[in-house]
Parts: sequence; C-alpha cells; structure tokens
Amino acid sequence: MGMSLEDFIRAGYALLPDYDTYNPWFRLLTGGVFERNWPPGEYVVTAAKCYVKSNTSADSDPFKLLGDEKIRRDSSIVGSFGLCTAMDGLEPDVQRIVAEQEARRNGIAAGASSSSTSSSSPFASPPPFMSSPPAPGAAAASSASSSSSFAPPAVAGSGAVLATRGWSPLLNDAFILGNVHRGGEFHLTLAGADRQDFLAATAGRSVKDGWLNFFRTHPIMLWDGERKQPRVLARELLGLMEFGYEPNYDFGDAGLPFKADKGKAAGASLQKYVTMLATKRFHEPNREMMLTELGTFLFRDQGALTRPV
Repeated sequence: MGMSLEDFIRAGYALLPDYDTYNPWFRLLTGGVFERNWPPGEYVVTAAKCYVKSNTSADSDPFKLLGDEKIRRDSSIVGSFGLCTAMDGLEPDVQRIVAEQEARRNGIAAGASSSSTSSSSPFASPPPFMSSPPAPGAAAASSASSSSSFAPPAVAGSGAVLATRGWSPLLNDAFILGNVHRGGEFHLTLAGADRQDFLAATAGRSVKDGWLNFFRTHPIMLWDGERKQPRVLARELLGLMEFGYEPNYDFGDAGLPFKADKGKAAGASLQKYVTMLATKRFHEPNREMMLTELGTFLFRDQGALTRPV
C-alpha cells in the first residue's frame, strides 16, 4: 500500500497552510530555515521523493531507524543500514562517512567477485543492538562470490536512517508515513555515549524499566528545554502512536522496536498526521502535556516521564 509521487505532492500542497501554521519556527512559506530561499513547492516535491524512498525500500530493509542526529553520524549504523536520501547534498561529515562506506563496500565486492570462496559481506558488521536482523542487501552479498558483475547497493538512497538535504517537518512526516504504508517496523536506536548510558541504565532492570530510566535521565531525547519545544523524535513517536504501533520490550540491548498494527496503519494519511499533531498541540511549549502523551504511549503511565528523577 502506498501513495504515488503525484498523490503525495497533491496532499502536500493542500496541507501547506497547516504545516506553516503549526510549525511557525520553520517558516515553510517564506523559504524555510535551512535552504532559506526555497519556494514551498520545492519542499513538497522533496518530501514526496522521500516518501517514495521510504515506501519502496527493498524487502531486505524491513525497518526504519529512529533516533537523534547521532545515528546518521555513526559509521557502523550508516554502513549497515544506509541512509534514506531525497536529494544530493548531505552535511560534509555525513558525506565523508558515506564515501568511506561506499569505498569499503566496493573494495569488498571487488575482492568477492575475484574469489569464489569469499564469504565477505559488502556491509559493515551490524552494530550490536541490531545483531539479529539481516543487513540490507544481505541476499545480494551472499551471491557476490558467484557473480563477477556484483555491485553493492548505494549507502545513500533508500536506507533506514533519514539524512537528506531539504529537510522540513513535512519531509520528516513523509519518511514516517512511507514506512507505515508498507507495514514496516521502526526501531528506536542509540549511538555512541547514549548507547553506553542505556546499557548502564538497564543494569539490574527489565528492558522496559531500562528505557524508562534512560528517558528520565536523558530528557533532551524528547524535549528541547532551551527552545522549549518537543524534539523531532517526539513527533515521530506520536505518529507511531496514531497509526497503531506498539513498543516491543522483548528486544534487549539498545534498540527498541515498534511493530505495526497493519489494520490501523492502512488508514494512515498525511492529513491524519497533521490533524493529530494539531489536536495534541504539538506546536505549543507545553512540556508536561507532551511528555504525558509520550509516557502513556511508551509506558502506559501518564506520569512516567514527568515525575521527578
């Protein structure tokens, strides 16, 4: 299930006034924050391209990764799961990681094609929190030893981590909605020091209590106290809640999967996403109200994220 590029563009254009009203900080109708001089239509078309990339990922890419900006700067994560990009022009440090991982894949693929006994994969080893799912393109990797024409898939394209030029709230919603429409899972992912902090937070606790402890001691994951506004991850989690996803605490280590209710996901739309965010007053600087919603979704406890640590 999914929308065509043209259908998403039509839906996006129709909702431009709402996106501008409920995301005033981004200034969508007057150039935007990051590109500064883009016409609104450029943001709509870029978001539509991102939607299609997210919606048409290969079957070997069964989920998308959520987290803060650290995950797109983690070479292990990027090498294993790739980036979802709507256009060229990544941040320089992210582009360097992509170039390094492309070179690594191409080098391993070249070696594999010259040796029928090679068992190397053209992907970085999956990070420990994702040790069970196969890396994207694993089937292609397994056939590398028998094909001299093997070419590894691009690191930047339809991967699991959102990282693209032309970001906007509309584009972020497109990334979520595209995977929802294909019934894909989402995994909340941690990188670097956050992952180590999570492992410490989980020591002697259940996985669910470990996540609760982590969120309570890392409030910046969900709320920006300096700007007095919710983080993008909060927007994404509310989208999952709206479209019938549930957290699965049976999965250990530092990754939290969200599995789809395909019946509810089938009715997801850009209009429903925007209406839900407006109804929950996502645009207002009300920390307690937002964390109450998220505590209810994540832990079935309204006060889970608002009680003093």
